[in-house]
Order: sequence, then structure tokens, then C-alpha cells
Amino acid sequence: MDTGSGYRGRIPFPPLHLTIEEQDRCHELTMQLLDQTLRSYDDRDTAANGSPLHHSSLNSASWKRLKTRRNASLYSARRRGGARAFHVPGESWVDPVVLLAVGTMEGSLDDVMLGLTTQSFGDMQLRASSMASHDVKGAMLAKLSGPTEEDPFHCLNVSWMVGEQKWPLSMVVRPRDFVNLSAFGVITRPNGDRIGYELVQPAQLPQCPALPGHIKRGKMMYGALYREQDGSVDVYIQVHVETMGAIVDSIVMNAMWAAALGFWKAPTLSEEKKLEWCIISSMMKRMQQKPVRIEMLEGPAFCSGCKSALVSRGQNTYLPPTNVCVACASPLCSSCRIKRSIKTTTGRSKGAVTRSVVVVVCPQCMGLIYRERAAKIAWEQYQYRLAYSTTDTCNSSQPIWGLADNSTMFAWSPDRHFSVSDIFATYSDEEDAQVGYLLK
Repeated sequence: MDTGSGYRGRIPFPPLHLTIEEQDRCHELTMQLLDQTLRSYDDRDTAANGSPLHHSSLNSASWKRLKTRRNASLYSARRRGGARAFHVPGESWVDPVVLLAVGTMEGSLDDVMLGLTTQSFGDMQLRASSMASHDVKGAMLAKLSGPTEEDPFHCLNVSWMVGEQKWPLSMVVRPRDFVNLSAFGVITRPNGDRIGYELVQPAQLPQCPALPGHIKRGKMMYGALYREQDGSVDVYIQVHVETMGAIVDSIVMNAMWAAALGFWKAPTLSEEKKLEWCIISSMMKRMQQKPVRIEMLEGPAFCSGCKSALVSRGQNTYLPPTNVCVACASPLCSSCRIKRSIKTTTGRSKGAVTRSVVVVVCPQCMGLIYRERAAKIAWEQYQYRLAYSTTDTCNSSQPIWGLADNSTMFAWSPDRHFSVSDIFATYSDEEDAQVGYLLK
């Protein structure tokens, strides 16, 4: 798992060794934010005689609608009474802007959670790039808990993240960094509802003080809930962000609307992760069966779909990678192939942190990918990370690190990010078209 390369090649904080008290405080803050978000969600959900309100018609006395579209709306709170007015966990909030993004998205709850959950810093970079076309840099500083077979989306992490605005905002807005405590998982309520959650808030650790110089410490907190109902997923995201003077509320709200809409890309991210895992698992199986090598085809070769000839009889040639399924290596004609673009990390400390790779998939494999259970893939990805952590000496379903309690701290610190870049790492952008040769 990738812990991140920092900002401009460095991480300004020493390795974390969280005490038992600090660990308990992190868990306490997480549960407080989850409880507060669930209470707010229930208040919204039962405001109209027990029937859910449409996302575009929330209580106008409490919320001012700012933006809306078919499946999403953004509101701002009409009262500005500081953190106490909204029972915000933590300390040092002065006068946060409180926003609410609500709506529905297509897909299952597990697909949404697979798309959004970030188990590593590489996951964070891919998510930021896919959801907001934004590069983030930083590092994962500690992992307090990880996936279980019952909840493969579960994790509790401490991360440091630096974001820089694009021009022209970069002329007036300095880079901001965040030290966040983030949690993901799925709970089942007494009434049987399965609700996915995503909780992000300031970590409040003295080991990670604000940095001197041009980077300004930002402060943002949000609790997001996802509940599957009637073939779609109900989305509820309550955000608290401190403007800190230099950025006016209108700019913050426009930026938050764009960021909120990124959450609705979760099903697309889930599909990309499924395709990634299909590529990785297929490659691993072929490596176990026989050495991976480039072979010259001795015609004839036929499309696995329509059976049309791809290589004439008597010809000795390589089959172009644009005519090979990246998952099963079946030959494909231009009519039967399906092209997909997936993002992968570059591993660079400077410049772009992600890039796109175009792959070709056959209809049969694409159908299998669509039907794969998201929870199954999340758990298999976790097992893959464990298997490829070369210094792993534990046998537990919850790897944790960055803690001071030796009785619960594992001997390994994850150093691999599960990504299709594990296969494509040696290829530049110009060489992406040749990747198919490796997968034959």
C-alpha cells in the first residue's frame, strides 16, 4: 500500500507513534461525528410526516438552496452560530460555513463504497483526480484500523494532504494542507437499513503542527451517509469548512458544489476499480501458470467474438495490443472490442501524480466485471495488499501502524498501493499502447 511521497518529495512530520489516549480520542471523535451526522440525517428524513423529503425541497427555514440539478442539490445553513450551533466535534472552530449536499445516485451501496473508500494515499490521489480533476500530494501518517471480512470497506486513517489551486486562483490563494482523520465503513441500523459512511475531520495531533512558510493549514470536516433504497443510493453529505478570511463564502460554495458533484462519480470509480482488479488478478493467474512472454502469432487468428480473421494464414506477426482483451488475452476485432480508460498513479513526487491508461476489454469480461460483487473485490484487494507486503509478519484482518502500543502495532508499514500501475509502472504515456503485449 502506498503511504505517499509527501509534498515536493518530503514529509515534514516525524513518524507517528499514537498513544492509547490519542487512539481513543481518534475513535471518540469518529463516533461523535458519525452520531451527529446520523441525527441530522434522521431529522431531514422525517421532517415531512415521516416521508423522505426530495433533495430539492428541504426546510427553507433552516437551509438556503444554492444549487440544484436532477439528482443533487446543495444548501447552506441559514444560521451562522459557530461550531456549537451544529454540535460540531472537536475544538477551535470559529465560524464555519455549513453546507449540505443531498440527492440520489444510481447503483448499489457496495458499488458506491468501493468507488469512494480510500485505503491508501494512492487511493486518495486517484479519487481526487477522478472526482475533481485535481492533484493532491502528501502521505498516509497512520492507520488505526483496517478492513474486516464482514466490512471490507472499513478503515480509520490519519493522513496529511496538500492541495494547490489552479491558475488564476493560485495567484491569490496559497497552498493549503490538511491533517485529517478519515473513516469509512458500513453499519446496519436496528431497523435493518445498511448505511455506508465517510467521515473526515481535523486530526488534532500535536505531532503535526501547522507548517511555517507559504502553506496555510486548512480546516474542513464532513460526514457523508449513503443508504440504498429502491434501486438507488440516497446521499447525504454535511460539510463544515472554515473560510479563514481570505476566501469569500461565494467562492467556497462554488468550489464545494463542484466537489460535491464529484461524489456522484462513485459508480464510475467502482467500475474502474473492478476493471483494475480484473487486470491484476488475471495477470497473477497467468504468471502462476506459465512465464509471461511476448509471443509471435502464427496465423490464422480469429476474433473471439465474431470469429472474423485478424491475421491471414501464413503471416507471422504480432497481434496489436488494441486487438487483445487486457483481462483474458482473447483476440478482438475493432467491432467487438470495448475501450476503457482507467487512472493509475505515476509515483512521482513532482509533476502529475496520476495518468490515464486506455485498455481493451472483450464483451464477456466486461459482463463479468459488471456482475462482480463490490464487497468481494474490496476484500480480495485487501488480501492482495497483505500478500505483497514483503515484511508482513502478522496474521490479522486489521493491519494497523503508526501507533505507540507495541502489543497492537504490526511489524510492517504498508508500502504498496494496489493499482494497475503495478503492471504498467515501466511504461511511459507514449508506450501505453504497447502494454497489451505483456498481457498475452
